[in-house]
Amino acid sequence: MTRKLALFLVVLAVAGPLGSSGDGYAVDWRALDSPPGALYGFAGGHWLGTDELGRDLWVRLCLGLRGSIAVGVFALLFAALLGSTLGVAMGILRGVAGGLVARAADILAALPVTLLALVVISTSGRGLWPVAATLGALGAVPVARAVRVALLAATRAPYLAVARIHGAGFWEVARWTYVPAVAAACGTACRLLLPQLLVAEGLLGFLGLSIPAPGITLGSLLAEGSGRLSHAPWAVAAPTAAVFLLLTATRSRA
Repeated sequence: MTRKLALFLVVLAVAGPLGSSGDGYAVDWRALDSPPGALYGFAGGHWLGTDELGRDLWVRLCLGLRGSIAVGVFALLFAALLGSTLGVAMGILRGVAGGLVARAADILAALPVTLLALVVISTSGRGLWPVAATLGALGAVPVARAVRVALLAATRAPYLAVARIHGAGFWEVARWTYVPAVAAACGTACRLLLPQLLVAEGLLGFLGLSIPAPGITLGSLLAEGSGRLSHAPWAVAAPTAAVFLLLTATRSRA
């Protein structure tokens, strides 16, 4: 069910604006010319109506969903790459160096990801790549810890001694033991991390620290809709439902 829901949301984010201008900032002048009571109506082919500037809320919802998915995916890829590299390094290093790296990762993992991202992005600037890189760098810590534990368990497996007795070299052992262990640990950690990254991005978008205009995310749509709650509650209900479905689709079964 979650895979089908995830596929549906991706298709919606990509194909949702089709049949319209596809521009979340395109203005329908007829909506602006409508009486005040019909300004937020559903006429004129606008499934969710328009905002006070005549912009189609359905198109903006699909584009916001696309922006949130893009930030989450890029942040997850960055976290997987950086976390796997750090995890392998922590698993290989021994002695004082390995202990210091592991303790530093423990300290960083204890800090709130959203707060750290808020501080970094507010000082370094907004945009798809800065936000994704910041969230990915902070999310790499749990991935690195999972990879390190899996790698250490794989290096101490009792069957490796038997494999070496039968002439297995390092690369053969790495191919059949180390790489699958690291990949499995990284995949599990990433499945647990993705919803956290989406929530963190949504909070940053709500605070205006995610993708700047003309980019749109679900968090920025929630911030915009909060000012229309009294006369257009669907402007908040629609992105809220999209966030709920997105988190439901990305929840881990592990």
